[in-house]
Amino acid sequence: MTQQTRISDPSKLEDERGGYGLAQDVTGLSRSALYSQVGRGAIPHFRVGQKTVIFSRHELEEWLESGRVRARNDR
Repeated sequence: MTQQTRISDPSKLEDERGGYGLAQDVTGLSRSALYSQVGRGAIPHFRVGQKTVIFSRHELEEWLESGRVRARNDR
């Protein structure tokens, strides 16, 4: 008998990863703003070697949500 694992959040199964183009699409930030955020360590990213930067769509979306300011009528 094999046991199956139920995944509560299917969106975590496949996480798109990409470079600055993906980060621009997800965040709406310019490439220069992203360079600045990466340099300060203010945005989630991975480094491959010294120059290549990879972003995770899921982590970027979580990062955007974590900075959300609630409107007065949302409280």
